[in-house]
Amino acid sequence: MAGARHYSQLVAWQLADAVRIVVFRFTRRRPFFTDFKPRSQAEDAIESVCRNIAEGFGCPSHAEFARYLEIARRSLNELCDCLRGAQLKGYVSQKELGEFHALSRRLYPALNNFIVYLNRNPTSQHRCRPKGSRNNPDVAFRRHLVDLLSGEPRSVSSLARELGMTRGGVEEDLRHALRSARAAGHQIEVIPARCKACDFTFGQDKLTKPGRCPSCKGTRLFEPMIRVACTD
Repeated sequence: MAGARHYSQLVAWQLADAVRIVVFRFTRRRPFFTDFKPRSQAEDAIESVCRNIAEGFGCPSHAEFARYLEIARRSLNELCDCLRGAQLKGYVSQKELGEFHALSRRLYPALNNFIVYLNRNPTSQHRCRPKGSRNNPDVAFRRHLVDLLSGEPRSVSSLARELGMTRGGVEEDLRHALRSARAAGHQIEVIPARCKACDFTFGQDKLTKPGRCPSCKGTRLFEPMIRVACTD
């Protein structure tokens, strides 16, 4: 949650809201609209996903927030079953459900990994502690980032997807985490961004995917990959 000031900044909520738009598109048309019980169940299920993410964001602890996210995940399971029933009744086609399935395949890992992170760091969400506090959630989050980077090289995009955050939300904390890891004697390995067209290589200080190649002006670029080689 580092960097988020409102629940709408969480990627998990943004994905859930995108699912809600798709579901309402289905339930607002006939014959789905006139079949009250399955329509109500589907709409209540997706509303529960969004509501629990939003309500959980206001919890005083990570552990409590994780419980709300677990409820949201159960509601997403219910929604998937509701839409399967709607498909069998002929209310929606397999092709139409493609957009829903694409979003849900992103929402499940966003919820799962967010729950894992919160349960590993069951500290208060309040950001008013002194910077040196051992329970500072920002410090715990940055240590978690280092742990994630201690295996195979990872991109900022892959970290953001796993944590249910935006790339911008991850990047600032990642820079702090890498500075701390370097100061602790760990080796930082960066495979820099590279242009697929002309092979131009960017500097290692660029941690996120650039928008355009300064050499050929192309936009087909390999994203930087980062790894932390932790010392014992």
